[in-house]
Amino acid sequence: ANVIIKEMPTIDDESVRHGRWIFGELGPIGCNVNCSKCGWGAKNVDPVLWLDYEGHKYCGCCGAKMDGS
Repeated sequence: ANVIIKEMPTIDDESVRHGRWIFGELGPIGCNVNCSKCGWGAKNVDPVLWLDYEGHKYCGCCGAKMDGS
């Protein structure tokens, strides 16, 4: 088992996408909150509630980690 684990590929840190939520601008699909990487978003959301929700720490479309980078 140790040999198999050592031969497994590792995750490249550079493959993690980083982004941020953009509020107040109508993005490419007409939403007022958008992912800075792919443009995915939602309409008519409260920015405070959006950021407080644990599930919004990552983009639901492209998977970018929303850490403000």
